Amino acid sequence: FMSSNGEIEDVGRRGVAFLPRVLEMQRCFTAIETCPVPVIAAIHGSCIGAGIDMTCCADIRVCSRETVFSVREVKLGLAADVGTLQRLPKIVGQSSRVRELCLTGDDFGAFEAKVLGFVSRVAS
Repeated sequence: FMSSNGEIEDVGRRGVAFLPRVLEMQRCFTAIETCPVPVIAAIHGSCIGAGIDMTCCADIRVCSRETVFSVREVKLGLAADVGTLQRLPKIVGQSSRVRELCLTGDDFGAFEAKVLGFVSRVAS
């Protein structure tokens, strides 16, 4: 099960060994979500992967026109496992477009984020 350099070779065992780190990351994002004061996310530039995870936890989300969003983990062969797949549909609704974005890793811009209801305002 261990290679000569001390790493776990079996992908299943490697995943199980990584689980405590995933749970810690989930706890960090949940701490933002459950913060007793309002949390405002001001988003500019690229908001990809963990950026989406973090902004999903905010009470208010505002972005610039140039902002590009993506649930990119799927394009890397990873599961978006720290909350996006649970939080994003609750924020914007169970629309076909949200499922498509989560399953394809496609980019979406500021104005689509506004139309979907992910951000409340696109700032100039």
